[in-house]
Amino acid sequence: MTSKTSTFQIILFVLFGGFFVIGFISFAIYGSTKKNSEDSSIEKVVGFRIWGTLSKDTVEPIIRILSREDFEKYSGIKYIQKDPETFTNEFINELAAGRGPDLVIIPHEEILSQKDKLTYIQYNALPLSSYEDLFVPASNIFLTKDGALALPMLVDPLVLYYNIDIQEKNKIRILPKTWEDVVARSDVIEFDGLKVKTGLINLGGIQNNPNIKSIISLLLLQTKNPIAKLNKQDRVQVAITNNENKNNTEEVFDFYTSFANPKADNYTWDESIPEAQRFFTSDELFLYIG
Repeated sequence: MTSKTSTFQIILFVLFGGFFVIGFISFAIYGSTKKNSEDSSIEKVVGFRIWGTLSKDTVEPIIRILSREDFEKYSGIKYIQKDPETFTNEFINELAAGRGPDLVIIPHEEILSQKDKLTYIQYNALPLSSYEDLFVPASNIFLTKDGALALPMLVDPLVLYYNIDIQEKNKIRILPKTWEDVVARSDVIEFDGLKVKTGLINLGGIQNNPNIKSIISLLLLQTKNPIAKLNKQDRVQVAITNNENKNNTEEVFDFYTSFANPKADNYTWDESIPEAQRFFTSDELFLYIG
């Protein structure tokens, strides 16, 4: 793309959850600055628009900090909050009409479907070694042979919480550190007839476990199953069921569903249980992945 079409040169910022880094916005505008006619030494951002699904209350304070540091340079930045439900269609339509943002902040699930509309951050601008030193390893999914498709801006990792009352009641001195340790703590499970009264962990459920997608993805990645990857032509290729991944994929789903199997020693979940977080906060679940 030429400098004349800089409006369409979009750098993707990925929503992972966590801490907002101001320097990312500064980096993103490297190709969208213009010289101030009165002072050629000052680069000024002219009409730099950021679209995102984050609330204005999260992003605008960051822009105000930049403006206070250098008003001449950053006063042209504007953040526009978009509805996640309509973002994709609006994004495509605006680009087709010759309009659109200079930078977008969206969930990482959107990146591959939008990659043909994005500007790669080439390695001469951000060396591969610097990228890998700066960001968590999970962000390497955005690296391609032509450059980085995105910069991870926020990180929202899964966390394993535990109920201290259940821990003390069962005199558990050492908390589980492996999946084998989790299964070994099946002794905390209590039943009221056929109904689970005290659960071990929110594994096995579907409808009452809203984090199932993230949990399954985590289990697969722990077995070195990439789930999906870019092939040599930078096209998305499903890898979850490839021959080399078939066995560990089956093992992951067998492990997850075993917690909902009434015949298994670690049976701890059924569809009658309340939503996982509510079950945990009601002191009825020992471990909660959230």
